[in-house]
Amino acid sequence: MLNKKPFVNPSEFASSVVANSEEHDVSKLLDIYVDALLKAAEFNNKGSHNESVQNKIDALKQLGL
Repeated sequence: MLNKKPFVNPSEFASSVVANSEEHDVSKLLDIYVDALLKAAEFNNKGSHNESVQNKIDALKQLGL
């Protein structure tokens, strides 16, 4: 069995978050995009070797995946 660390492509994730947003203000959309990029990067960095599978599943659920 492979122990692959879950990974989210930050730009794809942020783009999909913005695409699903009902916001029309460009500056707010940019804020949403940057926040989503940071959340994806944080998720990718969270995947330490000692993190439980349940914690990883919870983190994916928080990202809406």
